[in-house]
Amino acid sequence: MLNNLINLGCGHLNMNVIIGEHKVFYSREKTLEVNIMRLSREEVLHISRLARLGLTETEIARLREQLSDILENFEILQQVDTGNVPPTAQSIALQNVLRDDEVAPSLPSSEILANAPRKEGDCFRVRAVLE
Repeated sequence: MLNNLINLGCGHLNMNVIIGEHKVFYSREKTLEVNIMRLSREEVLHISRLARLGLTETEIARLREQLSDILENFEILQQVDTGNVPPTAQSIALQNVLRDDEVAPSLPSSEILANAPRKEGDCFRVRAVLE
C-alpha cells in the first residue's frame, strides 16, 4: 500500500507496507516499524461522552478512522531520534516583532473624555467592581 509523502524532519517516508499487526515505513535513511493501533467503536463512544459530543453512526465510523490515524502518526513520531536536538530548539529563527518606542504628543484630556458616558474631573467614572 503506497502512502502520500510524509515529512518527519528525519527524511521523507514514501512507502508503507502492512505486515500482520505492524506497518513498516521505508525511507532513504531508515525503516520504522509501527504497531497498528485501531480504536474500537466503544473507545470512540467513550471519548465522545467525555467531550459531551453526540455522534451519529457515520461520524463514529469516520472519527474511528481519523483518531486511529492520529495515534499511528504519534507512534511514528516517537521513533524519531531527537537525541542531538536541544530541548529549546526552534524550527525557525526567533526575532522580535515589536517596533521601537517613539515619543509622540498625546491627545488632550478634554478630547479623550468627550465621549465618556460618565466622568469626574479629568477621570472616567466607573461603577465599583468590588463592594
